[in-house]
Amino acid sequence: MMVIAIRHFVMTAVSFLILFQVLFLVLFLGLSVSAAPSPVPAQVPKPRVDAEWTCKTFAMDERGQAAGELSQAITVGTEFLLVCEGPSVVLAQTKLGLELNKTQRYALRLLQTRSMTDVRAEFVATTWMAGQIKLSNLILSDGASRVNLGNIELNVASVIDQKTNPEGKPHPPWAPMLLAWPLWVWVAIGSAILLVVLVFVALVYRRVQHKRLLSMLESHPITLTPYHQFNKELRRLNRELPSKEGSWPDERVQDFLRELDQTLRWFLARELIVPAVDRSPREVVRSIKRADERLFKLIRRDLGVILSELHKAQRLKPSASDAQRVSVSDAQQLIDLARMVADRVDSAKEKEA
Repeated sequence: MMVIAIRHFVMTAVSFLILFQVLFLVLFLGLSVSAAPSPVPAQVPKPRVDAEWTCKTFAMDERGQAAGELSQAITVGTEFLLVCEGPSVVLAQTKLGLELNKTQRYALRLLQTRSMTDVRAEFVATTWMAGQIKLSNLILSDGASRVNLGNIELNVASVIDQKTNPEGKPHPPWAPMLLAWPLWVWVAIGSAILLVVLVFVALVYRRVQHKRLLSMLESHPITLTPYHQFNKELRRLNRELPSKEGSWPDERVQDFLRELDQTLRWFLARELIVPAVDRSPREVVRSIKRADERLFKLIRRDLGVILSELHKAQRLKPSASDAQRVSVSDAQQLIDLARMVADRVDSAKEKEA
């Protein structure tokens, strides 16, 4: 037991000795670091200045010429002349700019370089900052050479009327909404306005076309009803068909197709009051659908077929092959199909009456 107690005492003493040495080293190193001399900051060399000029400000007359030194206060945005001269230095006129910090970037702006030599420069300048402006050691630079323009002072008054608005607050918006609404609201309003305009234009266009159609029908009067006039023309065309295949000249084929197409179109225009005389087959079908939905369902297939066939046949060249030419039997079928369409239209109109 005695040996164990002595061993425990020795270990405890060693532990305290080690802890004491660690604390001593920490304190010693801390004092050494704090006592060490702080490094001297390196001095940043000042930017090089190639020349020092002297500048004066002049008011401008209506012709843009100097009208005496700028002694009175000017308003924000007023243009004036800035004339500087001094020792010779070469500056690139197209790269000139003033070195201003963020708080002074609107204090002086060069708008135009009137003239530029090695010893003198004349600028048109302005300011967009109100108040008493003092620019010390203003630097003019082209990126390579730098010129100190000295001190420039300007007395600039605000364009806001101090009597009516002494605090210089901006004017409120003209309307309470402006851009306060979300973007989707403006898009919806614009789309609605555009839709109204398109509907109005479509109605006006349809009304104009309807008046034009009525005027065209009045200029081509007939003594019979549209249906009987149509049958009369079909009988005439049927009588003009040749009796044998192969004896039909190409010129007469084109005349027949043109007359049959116009006969059917005039019948539809007179009977249904739709613009069918000078429209494409698709437009004619669409016009009939708008005019009479029930009738359109009865004749849409046969009407679409005959209008399309007549349109394609008229576009065939006289030199077309025999397989593409319109034969006498083809012409007879076209007449029968046109008569079937007319019969259905007349039957539907009689039922409505």
